[in-house]
Amino acid sequence: MKLGILSDIHEAVELLEGALGRFDREGVDRVVVLGDVFETGPRIEATVEILRRAGAVGVFGNHDYGLSTPPSDYIRERFSERVLAYMGSLLPRMEFEGCFFAHREPWLDCSDVAQVWHVDEEPLTPSSIARSFDAAASRSIFIGHFHRWAAFARSGLIDWEDGTSLALCDDGPTLVVVNAVCDGHAATFETTTRVLTPLDLYADRTRPDRRPLPPLVTG
Repeated sequence: MKLGILSDIHEAVELLEGALGRFDREGVDRVVVLGDVFETGPRIEATVEILRRAGAVGVFGNHDYGLSTPPSDYIRERFSERVLAYMGSLLPRMEFEGCFFAHREPWLDCSDVAQVWHVDEEPLTPSSIARSFDAAASRSIFIGHFHRWAAFARSGLIDWEDGTSLALCDDGPTLVVVNAVCDGHAATFETTTRVLTPLDLYADRTRPDRRPLPPLVTG
């Protein structure tokens, strides 16, 4: 099966539509969301409608917490039943086609707001990655949240050039951090060959200026 993977959409409607167009051309069978659909609300109706039409399934992120857990009266007054129904269908974590999906590191409990909003001064350290492998039995593990590409084996960070396809490890599990839709990225993943292919959603457009990211801490 070929999966289309979307992370950190943050209501970027045009880029989301571009990603789904690419998925159609790539022959994607199922669309999976890695959380953070929500940004501040003005375009959440349109974002949800696009995902709903695409039959997208997946998990919620820290920005989605108030919509994807039992909503307060304030949330119910502010957002439509259609938005609440779709966002409420997103899970804290999901296993599908031999893959594990979560917004953040698998050892964190994303149903706990204190953990989903946890800020680590040194993210994705060797100890955090080791705990993630211990918390997820699947060989193919996907998370979002960090707005970058990265991949890890049990032995450490995998040398992977941005934009190139990556064959996940044959001799053990691989954890992949999927870059953000709102920054112009998406991916496809073949569950049989275990090859992940990044998609550049700005390939046919003028690239906006992007703020530099802090270095990825791996040890």
